[in-house]
Amino acid sequence: LCSLAMTNEGSDLTVAVSERDHMRGFRRALVTLVEYGDFDCPFCADAYIEVRTLLRRLPGCVRFVFRHNPRGELHPNAHLGAQAAEAAGLQGQFWSIHDDLFEREGALTEGFVMRCAEARGLDVGRFAADLHSADVARRVREDQIGGLRSGVIGTPTFFVDGIHFRDKPDFKNLSQTILARIPTGHSTGNGPAGPFNFRAPYPARRPAASDETPVLELARRSRRTDNAKG
Repeated sequence: LCSLAMTNEGSDLTVAVSERDHMRGFRRALVTLVEYGDFDCPFCADAYIEVRTLLRRLPGCVRFVFRHNPRGELHPNAHLGAQAAEAAGLQGQFWSIHDDLFEREGALTEGFVMRCAEARGLDVGRFAADLHSADVARRVREDQIGGLRSGVIGTPTFFVDGIHFRDKPDFKNLSQTILARIPTGHSTGNGPAGPFNFRAPYPARRPAASDETPVLELARRSRRTDNAKG
């Protein structure tokens, strides 16, 4: 199993959030939440649901940054997931593939990420070339090195305004910590701070069977294919 929120004692975020980061939420929000995660880590999949709820219920309060910390020694396909998200990011679809990876039901395989890319309307040939490119691998490695400098060991690891968040990363704990950093009277919705800039908003709910998205159907198809091979 991967380690939940482990860092070296006393460590805080050493690599400041910048334009290179993948960011979700209101860009001028008062609080910044950074996660170092692994797309093949079950704890990160749980945290994904909590962060999705957080961004939906506290719009305007927080901006969310995802950085890679693939635990290859624990999850052989962790690097594949990170590189798939980055390859999609080169076509402006980082968050779409980020969501697909965490919402999948089967194994994280190259066939699965290729089908997700196709379902999302990406240039599949370009995606396949970028998936194992040196530039994409370098980008993932940069996140890992930055995490190591901040004392990140396990996944998921969170930082709130640069301070290591040491509690269980559920909605209750995260929201309490974030709200404690916001001045009294500041709106948590579409208030005077201005309009929100969700690059790729989380869905209000998971699709029902009757309106299942092509991506989730492809995930199930990939799982059936992988199981048949096994």
